[in-house]
Amino acid sequence: MAFRNLKFLSNGEIEGSDVDDGGSFLISGSHTDKIVKITKEYLGKHKIDYEGTFENNNKLLIGKWHIGEIEGDFSLKLVDRIFKFNGLTNHLGIEQKVKGLFASNEDDEIEGKGLDDGGVYIWEGKIEEGNKLKASKNYVGKGVINYEGDIEGLMIRGRYNVEDEIGEFEFIFEDSLIIDDN
Repeated sequence: MAFRNLKFLSNGEIEGSDVDDGGSFLISGSHTDKIVKITKEYLGKHKIDYEGTFENNNKLLIGKWHIGEIEGDFSLKLVDRIFKFNGLTNHLGIEQKVKGLFASNEDDEIEGKGLDDGGVYIWEGKIEEGNKLKASKNYVGKGVINYEGDIEGLMIRGRYNVEDEIGEFEFIFEDSLIIDDN
């Protein structure tokens, strides 16, 4: 069993779709900081309900599945995460809106690239201890912004620095997950 294209949205909803040996299915559900509820509904067929919690620094979803009265245990391993975010930086008392996208792999290495008002950039870094972000946004032919912060649910808060100047940031993101069985 695998869930690809599973999106945890900042409004507490879960959505997605995929296909497996049972056919095409839609994914819906909800999440809080503690509980994850997912319904996998095969088109024109049955549905499977999952309820669980994240363990192991948010790398493992563990719980029970139900098809009507039948139930069993499940565990799903987090393979890759894509962080699409909107946020604010506060630099020298001036707030600026930012948008971005980066991905982390199974080893929690971060990579990404994009374009914003500052130009073309490349993300590099690592997520340590399951919730500590250490990343650099390298503008091609320009400067580097270093970020360090804590991932708290669907938010990253912390400090960044540009050369010797330090500011604060807060990124709110949609966490798109690719999950595979354990």
